[in-house]
This record gives sequence, C-alpha cells and structure tokens, in this order.
Amino acid sequence: MSRLAYESATGPEAVSLDGPVIFAGAACALRGRQLSYTLGTRGAGGISRHAREVLLDITSVDGAALDALGEVLDRDAAAGEPGSLVVDGVWRTRALAVAQDVKRVSPWSVSAALKLVLADGVWRRRETTEFTAPEASGPAGLDLPCDLPCDLGSPPTRSVLSVGGFAPAWARITVYGPAINPCVVIGANRYQVDATVPAGGYMVVDGMAGTVEVVDGNGDVASVFAKAHRGGGAGRGEYIFEKIAPGEHEVSWSRGFGFDVTVYEERGEPPWS
Repeated sequence: MSRLAYESATGPEAVSLDGPVIFAGAACALRGRQLSYTLGTRGAGGISRHAREVLLDITSVDGAALDALGEVLDRDAAAGEPGSLVVDGVWRTRALAVAQDVKRVSPWSVSAALKLVLADGVWRRRETTEFTAPEASGPAGLDLPCDLPCDLGSPPTRSVLSVGGFAPAWARITVYGPAINPCVVIGANRYQVDATVPAGGYMVVDGMAGTVEVVDGNGDVASVFAKAHRGGGAGRGEYIFEKIAPGEHEVSWSRGFGFDVTVYEERGEPPWS
C-alpha cells in the first residue's frame, strides 16, 4: 500500500507508518479478510464481519519516534477509544493496539510486532455530497409579454446522490439550520425528524451510531432520537437509519434548508489499485 498512518482517537496526532522513520512495509496483515459464519448441513449461515486481531510488523530507525507512537497507542487504549488506520488518506478502519513484541534491536533500528484489534471488521471510505438551499434572487422564470395570474418559475435542478461499492452503505445526514421538521427523501426512503434546527445550528442523523442530535449555535447538544420517524423499521420507506443501496438515487426536499449526506462505502480489505 502506498501510504499508511495511525490517527489517534484522543488527540490530533497522525503517525505515519510508511516512513520516513517508522515503516510497516507491505503491511500484509492488513490485506487479509475474515468472515464469521456458522456451518450448516449444506452451507454456511450467520455470515458477518466481526472485529479481528492482526500482527503488524514495524521497523523504526528513530527511538524518539517509536516512543511517540507508543504514547499515542497507550493513551487511546487507556481511554478505550480505538484510533484509525488510514490507507492512502481514504480507506480507514478503527484499530486498538493491545500488545507489542520487540523482535530485533540494533544500533540503527528496532523491529517489533504490534498486535492490533481491527474493531470494525471492514474498511470504509466516506464520500460527502452537499445539497444547498437555492439563494433568493430576482425572477428566474419566463419573461412573457403579458401578465398571468400565477408565476411560471424554473423547475428545480435534478438532485442525485451516487453511492459506490457492492453493498448498502451507512449514511450520515447533516441538516443546517434554520429548519423546521426537516425531511429528505433519498430514493424510496423518507428521512424525517419532527424537530427544530435553530439558525446557526445543525442536526446530525448518524445511521452507523444510531443517533439523532441537534447542536445549537453555542455547541450545546440535544438528542432528538424520539422525534425521528422510524416507520416500522428498515425497508418500510420511512426509516431514519435506512442504509442506501449502491447506484444513483433521486434526492428531494423542500429546498428551504441545506444539508450534506455522507455515505460510507465498505470493503473487506483496502483496494490494491
């Protein structure tokens, strides 16, 4: 892999593991994939991706840099918050260092094996698409030579969300205030929350975390989970945490507010190309 880094969950550090002082080489342990399953009479069932352990070999030519990496790993572990392994700045998975075995020490370098728990079982790439509220302006419709009892405005621009990958993706929707009872329709599913998003604030619907929160202009956070439409569950057309299938989806809303949609494409391992 071209670039590999560990990003701390408890601080701003992003430690490079592909040089210039700490090297993970090809990081072959991260290339594997593993499914959990139950064998049946003529097949396998209960197929899912769970957390797994890997041994990542690293070599450091700078003792101070190795100390700094150890401090970051220890701090995240003490907080119980996995950091993230990031490949090429795009693909990431949460990782917690649970052990380190030193393999070789020389005057020039130290080689060690890091035992990591890959907490997600998958690698994810996030892609954010912005949908903005149209700005108020002068008439943009047809300029006819005579007056009519109604306005002939321009039709709204077609809004589309593209989702890559091979499986339905988790979504994170951020609505920017002011907005009252915001509703967004993506494909065949309606995402709606009967709550007020104040001016200067925003609301986050996080499907992966299963949370719906409003943040006001002062940074105060309030859960509005109870006000989200759940419509009987996934696949019923009005589920607030509905995953989004791969492909292109029409997006519609009142256009009285702006919002972002972040989708998380998943893979069993980082891509080779």
